[in-house]
Amino acid sequence: MKKRKSFIEKIEQVCEQHMSSTIIAFSVIIFIVLFGSGYMFSSNFLQKPTSDSEFELYEQVARDVYEQGDKTIYEVPEGVSLERTDTSIIISSAKKTVRGKVIANLQNGELVLTRNEESIEAISNNIFAGIFFIFVTSVIVVGVSSIYEKIKRK
Repeated sequence: MKKRKSFIEKIEQVCEQHMSSTIIAFSVIIFIVLFGSGYMFSSNFLQKPTSDSEFELYEQVARDVYEQGDKTIYEVPEGVSLERTDTSIIISSAKKTVRGKVIANLQNGELVLTRNEESIEAISNNIFAGIFFIFVTSVIVVGVSSIYEKIKRK
């Protein structure tokens, strides 16, 4: 009986010694999962990338706008946004939830079309969403625990 009791006491001592490192490891894993969840949520639902067929449509619209010349009003398909400056034509989706655009510039008398997938902006937005998920979850956990402590004191 004494051996069993001393064995249990030794296990309790080891658990107490390593409890803080276990909590830290568990917290790090939870933060990584929350960050990944926020990142994936943002990349899949908040800003979808432009598809190849949409890029081809944007390129065709840019060519059509260029061929229309210096009109003040341009005919573009529904759901397409047009921005024209003195040096370029920028075609993108009218929806704010879609990222990507086609930039048309005139170089050496020829129209040059460039696809911009806006990857850097998307990555930074996704990182921000991941950090936001961690922050919101931390605030909720701290708030719930403080409310629990107040209720427990009464």
